[in-house]
Amino acid sequence: LSEDKYLISKQQDNVFLFYCSLVRPAIECYWSTVVYFLTIVNKEQTFIELSSFNEFNDQLQWFIESLYEEKVLDNYESCSLEVIKNCLKKYEQMKMIQLTQVSKK
Repeated sequence: LSEDKYLISKQQDNVFLFYCSLVRPAIECYWSTVVYFLTIVNKEQTFIELSSFNEFNDQLQWFIESLYEEKVLDNYESCSLEVIKNCLKKYEQMKMIQLTQVSKK
């Protein structure tokens, strides 16, 4: 083989596909979550008030499932509530979002 060509053996190809099957749903979920935020927040808003985190998670999960049904996403695992919760935690740690519970008036 010359220096500018690469070869993946069949065994390595299977390992690569396995790793992709683990990582891709998370990537799709993270991307979908950003798209969801962009659709519900306009440029003038600084916050969104929701009745509960569970309701928000359900709405986000429904949105991601609709993307899967429309064939925008390839992996149904992207719709997993556990992956969604991890995504929101990571975005909160990165200070991309701030989830705060406010007292009812």
